[in-house]
Amino acid sequence: MSSPNMSSKSRIPGTPKQWETRATELLVSDVPLSQLNKLDSASKMTEQQFLCLRVLWPGSKQPNEFPKPSETTKARIDEVMANFPPFDAYLDHLRTPEKEYFDRKMGVMLVMQAQRHSGPSSEKATTPSSASALGEAQSTSSPRSVISAAAPFDLTDDERLIHEALLYFLRALIVSLPNMRCEWSFCYEFIKTPFGDNEMTARIGGCLMGIGIPDMFAIVEVKPRVRNRDERPQLLWQESAEMVSWIMQDAEKGRRTSVHPRLLVSQNNHEIWLTIADYDEEEYVRYLRDESSTPTPSAPGSTQSSTSQSPLPFMKMQEYGPWSIGNASHMRDLARILLGWAFEATDEVAKSEAGLR
Repeated sequence: MSSPNMSSKSRIPGTPKQWETRATELLVSDVPLSQLNKLDSASKMTEQQFLCLRVLWPGSKQPNEFPKPSETTKARIDEVMANFPPFDAYLDHLRTPEKEYFDRKMGVMLVMQAQRHSGPSSEKATTPSSASALGEAQSTSSPRSVISAAAPFDLTDDERLIHEALLYFLRALIVSLPNMRCEWSFCYEFIKTPFGDNEMTARIGGCLMGIGIPDMFAIVEVKPRVRNRDERPQLLWQESAEMVSWIMQDAEKGRRTSVHPRLLVSQNNHEIWLTIADYDEEEYVRYLRDESSTPTPSAPGSTQSSTSQSPLPFMKMQEYGPWSIGNASHMRDLARILLGWAFEATDEVAKSEAGLR
């Protein structure tokens, strides 16, 4: 079940109307990125700059509402999960944490498990399910947790631990699978995107990268504190800017996403969230480039705002979660989702190599 939308004055608008109200208050309702006096990096984005990205974040959805894979992909996932002893041992340890965590049966999952045990102290969770999974943990996270710096060597100790643990987990899921045409990479990539005389820099801390082609199919972001869009909206501003940077990089290279959407994998302390970006690939990119377009009516269910002049193109960021890293059921379900995503990315790489996309 979706959580309720925020108030119209929220710093994270969920609807075009909420965006319009807040953007009007801050005098940026008709200001494209290229006309801003200044454009900071993704990690230091201001609310005005975020609003100029025209990104909507509807209420978060529960993990079981994440889009289901095709029957073909589901069968491939079932085949892997039915014969994955290291992952079974990893889940067994989560169910019985009193066991010795250096269990060699975990194989490729052992490094990730060791990272989890040396990770940051857990904050008190924001949801009942997470709280019950991890107990009444107290918050002792790093004071530099709201905004990360824009270089890998500037990560806090807590951020580095979370980042390494998450990427080891993602890599372990697919590293031993045959015929995979993608891999999770520690790709500290800096994307610099020009908007008129302005330039925005975003740091991508990890990604699902195609093998043999330079395409990304998912990106990674980590923070040591739990997700809270009311108290720490800056995180969602940063993630929005990172997604925009990725879109613009692909637009400049002439790459289209075909039927495969864009995925952001976020770990915030002990919680993992998945966010899918949805947007009109032509109109939204035209807006980001500050190019004129012919007004067209908004389609039913569109994220565009109906105005007397022209509909405003928006990107919708739909987040799902959280999955708790201390809950075996959560991690099994998350693994199935991410395996499915990797299989679909592999199919996209094969299509690209065959000239079919």
